[in-house]
Amino acid sequence: GEWEEKNINDCFEFKQGVQCPVDLQALQKKDGYIRFIRIIDLTQSGEPPRYIADPGLAHHICKEDLFMVRYGSPGLVGYGYEGIIANNLFRLLPKFDMCTKFFKDILTALHKNIAALCGIGALPAINFSTLGLLRISLPPTIAEQQKIADCLSTLDDQIAAETEKLTALKEHKKGLMQQLFPQ
Repeated sequence: GEWEEKNINDCFEFKQGVQCPVDLQALQKKDGYIRFIRIIDLTQSGEPPRYIADPGLAHHICKEDLFMVRYGSPGLVGYGYEGIIANNLFRLLPKFDMCTKFFKDILTALHKNIAALCGIGALPAINFSTLGLLRISLPPTIAEQQKIADCLSTLDDQIAAETEKLTALKEHKKGLMQQLFPQ
């Protein structure tokens, strides 16, 4: 079928994350605590997770939920996490049945367009009303959205595998060069 063009605010509602001071965040999970997802969890690998007192189910996100960075690195998309998002992030709550993985791929591809909406300043930020007017094209059925998302996931897996091979080959070359030219 024909793809539809919609505004983002026709597809999603936006819900701000939770404010939690650093001194109330724990490095070890305790009873009644839940994973606290911050911008750094999206931008840097190896950062130890943080945990906060569970503010309730209304704030929980699951692996299929989409969220986005609002301040600092605006437009960066989060997907595949479970826990509570920080207040400089916001959830994208679907207004209709959809394949969120497909929308994650679309929004990731539009990252530069979204970041450009934020203007220039000391701390660039997404304005919900401006973001809501951004137009996106989407297939009319969830099945087609899912097929596209599956295809893109397969390509992502292939890219990751080839990247691992390239890293291993570079390390092998480095070892050979050290054997050829010992110091």
